[in-house]
Formats: sequence, structure tokens, C-alpha cells
Amino acid sequence: MTKGNVKSANNIDKNIGRKIYELRLSSGKTRQDVGCIIGVTHQQLQKYENGINRISASRLHEVAKFFNVPVAYFFEDVQEDVSKEKLDRQRLCIEVMKDFQAIDTSDKQEAVRHIIRAMIAE
Repeated sequence: MTKGNVKSANNIDKNIGRKIYELRLSSGKTRQDVGCIIGVTHQQLQKYENGINRISASRLHEVAKFFNVPVAYFFEDVQEDVSKEKLDRQRLCIEVMKDFQAIDTSDKQEAVRHIIRAMIAE
């Protein structure tokens, strides 16, 4: 679910949260201890740990400093779920967009848009 511009957490966010949780437990720190250091409540830290909320890059950096680990630690073992077909399609979309912007008149751009709409309708 999303609210406005706020995106919900995904598997990467959950993996990061799990690693924060493991580091906190292994160091014997409470949520209150860690939350105080990184500037959030213990409830917010719990949301990060459970992968309910995303943690910002700057806050993740603070967590890494606190536990004396590199930020990259939180991204180890992350599996990307992007297929070659999806990457090829994204590349093609970017190329089409660049080509479209290179068209010299708005009339020609409008004609291309109508062609695309006609192909979609088929």
C-alpha cells in the first residue's frame, strides 16, 4: 500500500530491518538505546526492524556508524528480482523517450502519439 508519495517497504527494506534487529540483539542494546542514538522513537525503530517502514539513507548511515559496520553490510545477500527482459524493456523505453524528444515539431510528436495509441487499441 502507498500513501501519497510514501512507498511501502519491500523485501530489501525487510532485509535491512532484520539486519538492524540482529545487530541490536547481538550488541545487547535496547530499541530505546539505538533509537536515542539515531534520533527516532523505539516504536519507529521497531517498524524499521520489522520492515514496516523504510529507513532513510542518512539514518541507515547513523545505524552503521553506531554498530561499526559498513553501510554495504545491510545490502549483502540482497537478491535482485529484475529479469533481463525487464531491463531490456526499460532500456528500450528510455531510447524511445530520447528519440521522441528529438522530434523537431509538436505536430510530429502528436502524430507519433496517435500512432502509439492506435497500436495499443488493436
